[in-house]
Amino acid sequence: MPFETINLTPIYIALGVGALLVVLALWKKALTIPATISAFVILVLSALFTSYTGLTVFSVSFVGIAIVGQVKKEKRKDREKDLYEHQGARGLVQVLCNAMPALIYGAVYFATGIHSFLIASAVTVCAGVADSAASDLGILSDGKVISLLTFKKVERGMSGGVSLIGTISALTTSVVVSAIVFAVGEVGIKGLWVIALMGFVGTLIDSLLGAGIQRAYRCSKCQKLTEKRLHCGAPTTLVKGLRFVDNNIINVVSLIIAGAISLVF
Repeated sequence: MPFETINLTPIYIALGVGALLVVLALWKKALTIPATISAFVILVLSALFTSYTGLTVFSVSFVGIAIVGQVKKEKRKDREKDLYEHQGARGLVQVLCNAMPALIYGAVYFATGIHSFLIASAVTVCAGVADSAASDLGILSDGKVISLLTFKKVERGMSGGVSLIGTISALTTSVVVSAIVFAVGEVGIKGLWVIALMGFVGTLIDSLLGAGIQRAYRCSKCQKLTEKRLHCGAPTTLVKGLRFVDNNIINVVSLIIAGAISLVF
């Protein structure tokens, strides 16, 4: 059992790497201060639960998300302003919703030693960073965006919509992250393919849930679809999904599902 033979080395490394990531996150304003603190704790816990695998996949994900977030930042900000309630630096709730599934699967691995849960933990992190890459780069696309549920054209940036650039970004991110995790030497060749495949599948699950049950509103003045409850200075009208289901809930559910499916493999 991993808890019977705790390896302190990755934990020490996580403390050092975490300190560097805190500086990076605050410098680039990628995370709020509470989110930054939580990210540091998450990195250390992942190193405790899943050793070098958790340390590596979370470190790569934090850095990758920060880098992608800087690509054409102003253009993305301009396109997001009418769509999302939350903009700018990622907050505490966003970080926790993306990390908790991995920590849960990692904790089960730590307690039981069942290798499948180590893979599931890595899958959820891979899927989360792949989805972030797809969202951050996809909204910059000027190409066609369609609903993965209805295959009809939807507004760029709306949850559930997929674009060619976003899809390629998600697939590329999944492959790169899984290859880096494989290089650590704890998941094996089968784990490599499961993490790469399910990391990408996790983004598709996210899009399907986003298209099906995530709330979306229509502005009574400009008639645009948005995830904001106030638009153009007036209340918006719910036209799709469940009122209590936002993007954070979609993220948690899709990551848990992706990890659960990976357990089958």
